[in-house]
Amino acid sequence: MEDKHYEEQPDNEMVDDYSDVVELGKEMEQISEENDEEKLNKEHDEDVRSDLDE
Repeated sequence: MEDKHYEEQPDNEMVDDYSDVVELGKEMEQISEENDEEKLNKEHDEDVRSDLDE
C-alpha cells in the first residue's frame, strides 16, 4: 500500500525522510547555539552582560 500523500509532496534534495528532518533540526540548533555563544563572548559586551558579575 503506497502513501499517496507522500508522492504529492515536492521533492526536497536535502530531506529524504523523517530522520533527515530530525538530523537537520539538530544541526540548525547547534549552529544557532554556536552563533549565540559568539555573540555573548564579544569583548565589547562585557559592560552589558550581567552573567559575568559573580
